[in-house]
Amino acid sequence: MQPLKLLIFSLVMTLLAACGGNPDEFAITAGYNGMSITKELKEPIMLKLGGNPKTGAQWKVISYDHDVIHFMDENPRVMNRIAVGPLANVMYSEWMIEGRQRGSSELYMEYATEDGEVLDSFRLTIVFE
Repeated sequence: MQPLKLLIFSLVMTLLAACGGNPDEFAITAGYNGMSITKELKEPIMLKLGGNPKTGAQWKVISYDHDVIHFMDENPRVMNRIAVGPLANVMYSEWMIEGRQRGSSELYMEYATEDGEVLDSFRLTIVFE
């Protein structure tokens, strides 16, 4: 019985470690559209926006104050999520952001096709203290 308990304990701890993520990351999703957030300078923010890969559209950064916001990666990390249901196939784009200096900036992004048709947009004001 003791080896079984040890095995179960090891499996649970492995699963918890794998699902934990980085506690310092603050995930921003489409639900924050039109809102304002305040973060500490140099505190990383994960921006994660989804879309339908069948449209051929991509999220693009349109405007922000380069003196206030720093994108840690120039290109987003793109991942597909396949599940069951009406939103079965979703493509997520992720960016890591941090503050360059204290201040406020509006970040504006568009989800657009290659021919420029805008299907969605995202606007967020970020204040770095």
